[in-house]
Amino acid sequence: MSLEFTTYTVPLFVTSAITFVLILMAARRQHNPVTRMFILYCTAVVIWSIGYSFEFMVQGVPAKLFWARVQYMGLISPVAFLLFTQLYLGFEERIEWQTFIALMMMPLIANVAAWTNYQHRMVWTSWEIDPSGTPGLKLGHGPIFYGIVAYSYLLLLSGVYYIWQAYRSSSDVRVRQAGILLAAVAAPWVGNLLYVLHLTPRGLDLTPINFGISSIFLALGLQRYHLLDVKPIARNRVIEKLADAVIVIDGQ
Repeated sequence: MSLEFTTYTVPLFVTSAITFVLILMAARRQHNPVTRMFILYCTAVVIWSIGYSFEFMVQGVPAKLFWARVQYMGLISPVAFLLFTQLYLGFEERIEWQTFIALMMMPLIANVAAWTNYQHRMVWTSWEIDPSGTPGLKLGHGPIFYGIVAYSYLLLLSGVYYIWQAYRSSSDVRVRQAGILLAAVAAPWVGNLLYVLHLTPRGLDLTPINFGISSIFLALGLQRYHLLDVKPIARNRVIEKLADAVIVIDGQ
């Protein structure tokens, strides 16, 4: 398999490297379900970014189409983000294994459809290398593509809603953490929206590239604002469920 490195692959490999470091940082607390969901989100980002970089580097339509299919494994990222926010904010009672399976059904359908697209063309109606565009594929999109886009945005907006509700009256530190989460999720999906609306230069999908910006925000959240420290949230949830009155004397 011959590979051709281009300038487009540099930000994708940087994104993958940064996100992989985040996975290693989070792995120290993998006993925490919040952290495990965070790792799942970051893993999806790595798969998506690497898949897109190889779509640029490989030669020929069949090879590029293979890596375009691999990228669809990254579509679990909206599911992981929503479940991460629910667990992080203390809404774990709403998450059961049936909920996880139900949320994963649409990404699973999209992946199966991508690998069987030759038979129905419901994901991509056409695929070709555009000599005047990026080294990737120029794709015509079918109904399943737009369905998974709508589904992903619904999950992301749901996660944003949870963050907004939980932090609008929180402390300054928690507000900053909320800002980090919102910025992290906004960057790649703004890029995706521009791609779907055909507003990106030369047909470039900015989603996996902008995941690099997302990873930087998450790294900042981990290092400076202790993003995966859920003790204050857990303490607040316990206090909310107490039947007796609580008198706060001081910060301790």
